[in-house]
Amino acid sequence: MDYCDVVVDISHEKLDKTFQYKIPDKLSNILIEGMQVVIPFGRGNREITGYVVGLSEKPLYDKSKLKEVIRIVDNSTSIDGQLIKLAGWMKRNYGSTMNQALKTVLPIKEKSKPIEKKTVVLNLTKQELIDEYNTLISRSRHSISKERLFLALMEDDEIPWEVITKKLNISANTIRDFEKNSFVTIRIENTYRNPVTHFKQNEKKFELNEEQLLICNRFKSDYSAGDFGTYLLYGVTGSGKTVCYMEMIEYVLSCNKSAIVLIPEIALTYQTVMRFYNRFGDKVSILNSRMSKAERFDQFKRARNGDIKIIVGPRSALFTPFCDLGLIVIDEEHESTYKSDNVPKYHAVQTAIERARLAGASVVLGSATPSIDSYMKALRGEYRLLKLMSRVSDKALADCEIVDMRNELRSGNTSIISRRLHDLIEDRLSRHEQVMLFINRRGMLGCL
Repeated sequence: MDYCDVVVDISHEKLDKTFQYKIPDKLSNILIEGMQVVIPFGRGNREITGYVVGLSEKPLYDKSKLKEVIRIVDNSTSIDGQLIKLAGWMKRNYGSTMNQALKTVLPIKEKSKPIEKKTVVLNLTKQELIDEYNTLISRSRHSISKERLFLALMEDDEIPWEVITKKLNISANTIRDFEKNSFVTIRIENTYRNPVTHFKQNEKKFELNEEQLLICNRFKSDYSAGDFGTYLLYGVTGSGKTVCYMEMIEYVLSCNKSAIVLIPEIALTYQTVMRFYNRFGDKVSILNSRMSKAERFDQFKRARNGDIKIIVGPRSALFTPFCDLGLIVIDEEHESTYKSDNVPKYHAVQTAIERARLAGASVVLGSATPSIDSYMKALRGEYRLLKLMSRVSDKALADCEIVDMRNELRSGNTSIISRRLHDLIEDRLSRHEQVMLFINRRGMLGCL
């Protein structure tokens, strides 16, 4: 390709369009969609950054007036083509600039250095090693650290770099000297940071009850037929929705696809990940804002490379760059935390549905108290309604009562506590039991 379309890194309505630039020969085989580049901009040709959102072979303007891309931004991460399309959809639907949308779908802004695992590997045979050792110690004055390294290599022909430098207290210069003389080779392996390495897998697969089995079989039947869609899993508290999620994910993984599991709060990540980790092991990882830049970048790379198949996290995890996305699960879909307060002010549920459409994937929305919007769409047939109305092992739900406070006012009770609630509190206190009152902090309601 000879030309590229660039969105400049300036969030302004007048600049919310693409600008065409020539690709210099030195970048012709390197530049791809989604990369961040430095370009000359405006009459003064000041250098600014921008994102490449398209490549073409034909110029849209006079060639002589087109400027060249200066360079690719060092250590920048690229945006996948599918996520660029999603950014365009977010721009149109949520009233942002393309630049703001691109920054939103790119959860990792810059590359981080990988962790290097160095191993010192012996190049000599045992006899050659002994001969070199004898030559060293035959000298009246010789390096004690070299002697220790020879002795260590006699016991083990592969030794981690950290063991040599820290435990054996041998300097890096000594190791380099051995490498220079071809006694050893330093093998370097890049490893990714894994935020769930401290978890221990305790595999426990739950047997599905009749309701769960019907729901999972419905999903599998649709999925195997290529009938991808959006499901609303409406299940009472304790009905086993998470078990259904895992069964669906296991089927999607068997089709060589990946899955994203969104949860409403970062605080819930650990307990949720543990349940998935016990089932799927090292295929699971997390992505959230509490992680370091390096940790997040490594999960970004692991997902892109296919090293992990399931990512669990809050709203931002939706933009994990899986190239084989097959399922997006949104637990507690009614929660307000799925709505972003920053521009673009996107709704993660609607954005997930669009991403799934672009990827050819399905979406499962789960809740014991679904939002009115989602429930109405399910009743109208826009979503596929799945119901779990029984708790696991037929455990009974807590008794609930609704008290009309208007009747309390008519009866002369102007307190914020109803007479029924007052009697129950008095009863529990007389038994030396405890009471918990949950107060709605939103809205103008002033009673319990």
